[in-house]
Amino acid sequence: MKKYPYTTIDEDKIGGFNYGNRGDQFYTQEKNIVNELSNYDLKGKIIYCNCDRPTVSNFYKFFKNNFNDLGLKGLYASYYDDNPLLAYFNGSQETYKRLSSGRFQDNGEVMKLCDIVITNPPFSDSMATELIRMAKKYGKHVIIVGPNTIASQKEMFDMIKNNQLNMGYTTINRFNTPSGEKKTAPTSWWTTIETNKPFFKTGVKYNPSNYQKLDNFDAIDIVRFDKDLPDDYYGYMAVSPRFLRVLNRNQFDIITKIRPVINGKTGFEKYIIKRKPQQQVNNNVIENITNRVCDMLIEKLLNSL
Repeated sequence: MKKYPYTTIDEDKIGGFNYGNRGDQFYTQEKNIVNELSNYDLKGKIIYCNCDRPTVSNFYKFFKNNFNDLGLKGLYASYYDDNPLLAYFNGSQETYKRLSSGRFQDNGEVMKLCDIVITNPPFSDSMATELIRMAKKYGKHVIIVGPNTIASQKEMFDMIKNNQLNMGYTTINRFNTPSGEKKTAPTSWWTTIETNKPFFKTGVKYNPSNYQKLDNFDAIDIVRFDKDLPDDYYGYMAVSPRFLRVLNRNQFDIITKIRPVINGKTGFEKYIIKRKPQQQVNNNVIENITNRVCDMLIEKLLNSL
């Protein structure tokens, strides 16, 4: 996927206009937007940035500046304000329209016009969850920044388990603030678009003496998945929800989430995962490659007509 340029001077500009209390306003740096969105094919899509003031949003600026390179079809943006506006850019002309409300919850009619909602909603009051739920209602995809606690919410976990919600490709935890100060927050990219991450390997082989078993589930406990997850173990494993950052759906299944009990002590919530049998993995990979080749051939045929 093509990497889109950004200028270092813009990293300190505000990117994304969040509403709520001032302490809730964390603005996305342009370099983080570039790094994550370079992993998606947005060709022919209409994007809606529904928590973004066009004059300052790094999301809006990225899409507007790279509109033709990305092959976008349209770009909308709206924001919370006493006099909210809806911006629309078609690749050559930018127009504005007055809105009765800048709350994204009140602009479902605009959401119906787009293909993907891409933004950084306010972190408080579970607004990221509300936005995901709203997009699902209208049959739209999202690529958003949201708190890591999404992984623990039952409704969101059900979507994660069923491959309807995924963590994005890159990490994000450092933001600009209205005061100009940079702050960190426990966040991740979240998307309803199926991800295609590389197979995860640690080079570690299973040795029973190196792993504790859960008292309340027939699974081994993985303390550090990036260092301890065995490549040759096909039983149940308890991992941190952060494992979603590297999860390949062709390689692992998510079974459930649990508060693990080990030697009578209850720990923090973990996901129970299980490695897929090698033959199933091979079949899934072949199927995915076949589907992609078919999609490419169909697109090429349509473009030639």
